[in-house]
Amino acid sequence: MTHPFITRLERIVALSGPDRDAIERLTATTRAVPARQVILGEDEPARGLCVVVQGFACCFSHLRDGGRQITGFLLPGDCSSLPAVLLGARHSGIASLAPCLVATVGREALADLLLRHPLAGCALWSAALTQEQILREWIVNIGARSADRRVAHLFSELLTRLRQVGRSAGDRCVLPLTQEDLADTLGLSTVHVNRTLQALRGSGLLRFNRGVLTVPDARQLESFAGFTPDYLEARVATEVLLACAKRDVAQADRAPR
Repeated sequence: MTHPFITRLERIVALSGPDRDAIERLTATTRAVPARQVILGEDEPARGLCVVVQGFACCFSHLRDGGRQITGFLLPGDCSSLPAVLLGARHSGIASLAPCLVATVGREALADLLLRHPLAGCALWSAALTQEQILREWIVNIGARSADRRVAHLFSELLTRLRQVGRSAGDRCVLPLTQEDLADTLGLSTVHVNRTLQALRGSGLLRFNRGVLTVPDARQLESFAGFTPDYLEARVATEVLLACAKRDVAQADRAPR
């Protein structure tokens, strides 16, 4: 099976053989993380890029009263915040929701990849921009949509993202999420989530049972949620970054050896 991180990046730009080889080397060493374990604590500095090779993880922040807000999901092929790693900034916590294989690319190795492989760098920066777009869409989802449309929009997004890396089976996909996870993601109570899932099931839009999502008609669900997948890929920014990357590659090819 193709490395999901490479699959994710090649949706943005076609990588060269050396680009793919470099990424595979940097992510070859992985560690197994059991389900429901902290991968990176909220107070830990981001010393490297965390890449989810297998599994399902989330970014989170805890409140003083013990509450939790999930601020993002890391699916196979996703990585933690690139700007946070390069700037050494505080990162939100990262925890596994299912058993994961995680690779960590150190800051120096990451900087070397960006310098020596401009096309890979273009893809990484575009992926980072996409993460920002997803976060903005989540803000709209929580702030402006009704509970049933919040759930429908989130499930439409996750199904689309899993399809992008070949991790769905038609109208079904595995989502190792509890109703508490959904509540912490969508700004709802667990009781409200339960009632909403029952209503969506009753309307025939989706079924979510024991971590398996089934969507009989994806287009119908997307229409109900007001979901369009455009924000999942930073197309305009990618064109600009790609032009810069190709220029850097051309200059490197002309440089005396």
